Amino acid sequence: MEQPLSRFKFALVLGFAAFINLFLFRQFGSLSFVSITAGMFVLAALFFPARSSTTQKTVVAAGALLTIVWISLLLRSNSFVQFIGGVTTFGILFYFLYLISRSSSFFLSLGEVVFAPLYLAGEYLQSLIPTVRLVTERSTNHDAFSRVKSVLIGIVIAVPIIAILISMLSSADPIYRKTVGEWFSGSFWNEAITRVVVSLIVLSILAPLTILQVVKTRKSPVAFLANIFFIKEATVVMTLITLTLISFLVIQWPYVFASVAAETDLSKFGVATYSEYVKRGFGEFLQIAALVYGLIWGGLLLMRGKDQKTTRTLRIVQLILLTVFFLFIVSIFRRIWLYQLYHGWSIGRLYGGFFLIWIAGMTGTLALRHLTQFRFIVLETTVSVVLLISFHFFNVEEFIVQNHPPTVNKHVDYVYLSRMSPDGYVGWQRAYEYASNVILTRNLQNKPFISRDERREVAYAGMIVTQLTRNYNRLIRQYGTEKELRTYLVAILTAEQARYQRYLSEPDRQYETNVATDQQQIKTNIDNYMGKVYSSRSDLITIANAVSLNYFSNANEFELLGHIQPMSFYFIDETYQFPSYTSVSFHPLDRLYTWHFGNIDAFLKMQEELSHKRLMFLQERYLLLFEKISNQPKDEKGFDFDISTDSPLLQSM
Repeated sequence: MEQPLSRFKFALVLGFAAFINLFLFRQFGSLSFVSITAGMFVLAALFFPARSSTTQKTVVAAGALLTIVWISLLLRSNSFVQFIGGVTTFGILFYFLYLISRSSSFFLSLGEVVFAPLYLAGEYLQSLIPTVRLVTERSTNHDAFSRVKSVLIGIVIAVPIIAILISMLSSADPIYRKTVGEWFSGSFWNEAITRVVVSLIVLSILAPLTILQVVKTRKSPVAFLANIFFIKEATVVMTLITLTLISFLVIQWPYVFASVAAETDLSKFGVATYSEYVKRGFGEFLQIAALVYGLIWGGLLLMRGKDQKTTRTLRIVQLILLTVFFLFIVSIFRRIWLYQLYHGWSIGRLYGGFFLIWIAGMTGTLALRHLTQFRFIVLETTVSVVLLISFHFFNVEEFIVQNHPPTVNKHVDYVYLSRMSPDGYVGWQRAYEYASNVILTRNLQNKPFISRDERREVAYAGMIVTQLTRNYNRLIRQYGTEKELRTYLVAILTAEQARYQRYLSEPDRQYETNVATDQQQIKTNIDNYMGKVYSSRSDLITIANAVSLNYFSNANEFELLGHIQPMSFYFIDETYQFPSYTSVSFHPLDRLYTWHFGNIDAFLKMQEELSHKRLMFLQERYLLLFEKISNQPKDEKGFDFDISTDSPLLQSM
């Protein structure tokens, strides 16, 4: 039976569509996401108002959890934490909608949690046909909707007529044509059309929720397993899985659990060192843990609804498998510990550790489910929530830097630290100190010859300076004031003017006509930018968007490219914008929507401790070292590149 269309709910849908328009054609940031999802939470709470104390507690609990996640999204800068925070937010919103639409306070079982998406999706699809019928049929029972529908249809009919009238009036009167032309520029129409389309999409998605047909009691989708007698076959499968895991634990025991590692035996397996052995396969182990956990759950579900005598053997095998599986998880933890002993902590392994802790906790309750009929959903939810909150607020990057930073060949990998997010600002400081020591303190410029090991350190210092410059460049573009950005750009343009002037005045340039012409054009552009940098805000934004960064990266030798262009950390061309850059904007809404405490805090610290003046000084001194090394004999330009550039969860190089 179709439910009547609520005027209040329809007004909420229209209001939310209008609310979404506030974020169109503006930069999207953390505060945008928090605001939109907060609007979704309020919309769901108003759609299905809590009429009892139990459902009111659901609203409060969901609101509290969302607030905690939203705060973390405005504090933590790491992209992986941001991603998990987004997934968590939508997960909480989804389950909140599921519970509140049923006036339920909590889930009855873990099975309901797993299959809630299917339940709600089915109910949503069932509400689509009545929604379409309400749109297409004329009925006096839906006065509110009929009036709004009439207005919308009237607007659709009027738009082409008004367009024809405006065209005819514009042809008749040039003043009217010019005025209207300014009102309705191309960007205006593009924005208007996009806003209408997005609003219609939002209305179409939310309309079925206004008449959502909720089914409060359902038969579990896995209930059919009670009629499937697959016990003997499942026992064989679980036995073989158990034996496989046991064989793995036995084989790896001397290399992971023994007090003295059997390192001397590793060479015959194609592994040079013990540290390399414990470094391998972490991602695969996490996938195996998730797979085995799911298989054990499948075995438990097969035993549901069957007598204990029939399932006795499978139950014993399952419990043995759970014990072996727990040891397998312990072995992964052991690998994490051994890895940090040899290589320091890494972001991926620490975040993977959170997943392992969760799996270990769920394994414990899964084992108890084999022994008792007690419902563990509350305990499992509590463990999951506590771990999620810890995940979002524990600053992994700062922990790594202050405890045991990653090492390569017993040396700290400072390039790794420079690639951290603003969460790891202390790592940026350490990397800057290392680069300053290599480039400035060691006085390499005055040495007659720079050795292979020194060349490697110079190369890493250049990569660090480049990465820190990128960090500063991104933050000042997004959070710097107009005055701060202008000062930064003037410093870059001044340095580049001098660089190109020196380059073009060199005697060799007269023989390189094409190259000199291209570089002369770049210098002319730089001179023009310098003349405009103080003129207007729009010119300032144009110049800011024209400045990109070169990267002194992971080539295995120093090769001077000065015969093509002067060596520089900057690339100035308004026709090209670095892909990862967000366009500069001083619009109050853009600044509001992209506000992020963690990023702003890191920017303010950089302004004070790692300013663009300090970074540009290091750049100039590094380029002198680069040129010195490139002028050494051919076989004395290379170095041994021993760090990884594809470490996960770091800023790209």
